[in-house]
Amino acid sequence: MEQFEKTGYLNEDLRIFYLNDTKERKYELHYHDFHKILIFLNGNVNYYIEGKYYPLNPGDVILVKAGDIHRPTVSFSVPYERIIIYISNHFFEKEEHKKLFECFEYCKTSGNNRIAPDYTYRGLLLGDCVNKLKSSKLLDDDYQKLYEQIHITDLLIHLNLFIKDGNIPDTGHISNEKISDTINYINAHLTEELDINTIAASVYLTPSYLMHLFKAETGLSIMQYLNRKRLFLADSLIQNGASKTEACYQSGFKNYAAYYHAVRTIKR
Repeated sequence: MEQFEKTGYLNEDLRIFYLNDTKERKYELHYHDFHKILIFLNGNVNYYIEGKYYPLNPGDVILVKAGDIHRPTVSFSVPYERIIIYISNHFFEKEEHKKLFECFEYCKTSGNNRIAPDYTYRGLLLGDCVNKLKSSKLLDDDYQKLYEQIHITDLLIHLNLFIKDGNIPDTGHISNEKISDTINYINAHLTEELDINTIAASVYLTPSYLMHLFKAETGLSIMQYLNRKRLFLADSLIQNGASKTEACYQSGFKNYAAYYHAVRTIKR
């Protein structure tokens, strides 16, 4: 059985949550079919995204693209406080918002999902956006939603400008280089014919050892991870007008039976 599932829902372009967890709980690996921004306010947290762990400091901004498997690991010696923003694909498809997606593309190309505002001019502006979003929960309901929409857009603008200024340190830790290489290889060859032998050969390990190592490090089997990624791609293709049969083959499944089996057996 899969140990991760799709969580959350989004029926609008933008949604924001203010969360403060004080009770002990375990967060499972999961993914979303929308994009996510996490603004870390307080706590003792390492954030896992696709094979890397980020130790978080107050004010950090974490970007998670739709389909990326992630979870926080939390020590509840102090409350885990954060702002979470959900953003739909539809939001970024609007002509005036297309450039705002570049910050998520940066995560893909750089392999770095953590943005930490600093004391540069641009960093201070980004930090100011975070503070404005923190204060929005104090507004009357009549104004709160509009205020949030304005400052989420403002946040995206300054995230992109901050990234363009460059010199962003990557504080992520790869717990195992071979697992990181395996994840990168799978994502780079997702639509091609892949099996355990091919994947293991790409990282110079035996299939049996890689399967054991991948499961121990991520909690997932390699084929679970591979099929989840292919299903997410197939869902995206279907949403953009492809038939299920077309999406099946274009996302890397060898036949429709394999695709249908994945749809029926993987939590979504």
